[in-house]
Amino acid sequence: MYHNTTARFNAYVQARDLMLEAEKSLFESRKENFEYVLPLMLPIDSNQTAMVGQQIAGIIKKASMVPERHQNSKWVDDAYLLIGRARLYKEDFPNAIETFKYINTKSDNADARHAALIWLMRAYVEQGDNAAGLRVADYLRQEALNKANTRNYYLTKAYLHQQQEEYAIATAILEETFKLMPKSFQKGRTHFATAQMYELLGKADRAMYHYGQVKKNNPNYELAFYADLNGSL
Repeated sequence: MYHNTTARFNAYVQARDLMLEAEKSLFESRKENFEYVLPLMLPIDSNQTAMVGQQIAGIIKKASMVPERHQNSKWVDDAYLLIGRARLYKEDFPNAIETFKYINTKSDNADARHAALIWLMRAYVEQGDNAAGLRVADYLRQEALNKANTRNYYLTKAYLHQQQEEYAIATAILEETFKLMPKSFQKGRTHFATAQMYELLGKADRAMYHYGQVKKNNPNYELAFYADLNGSL
């Protein structure tokens, strides 16, 4: 109980909150170009990540305390996952990949292993190794994922195919993904990117449908404006 409580509140929660803060800052500082297909996930750029370098360093420092001081706690897997994500945002691909593989090899928790593999797939995509990403995706396809991991798996796999301009596959995956996404700005943005891909596929009806869904999911002014503009063309 001591190790679980101390690991959670003295290290893991603080690292998790720093991650949420860093990701929020990165997302809010993005510069969208609506003339091109919006990436389903914001491509990782260490130059952009430099703006949250202090938080990233803090995540690694705080999360590392869990396995170093509280090996018996139930938060070790979660801490390693935060460390891997922080390394990924730094574009430290070798160490990020090694961390995600370590979780998959050592964890007794299926959900933690699946989450690590989804982030491993993302790391391969960001590194440009789509073949390795697809191998991970094929493995996960046969696993029983929980709802959150299923949603993240679909989004990451759709992102992989989007990066390869395989829009038919990406949109087919996204049609299933929307059922798992709560109403949010992120869902609206994903609808917009899906509509853009349908346009490139020559499927105007599906594009119009997804542009119409944007305004039902809390878009900001800019996203709503371009959804209306594109949806009326």
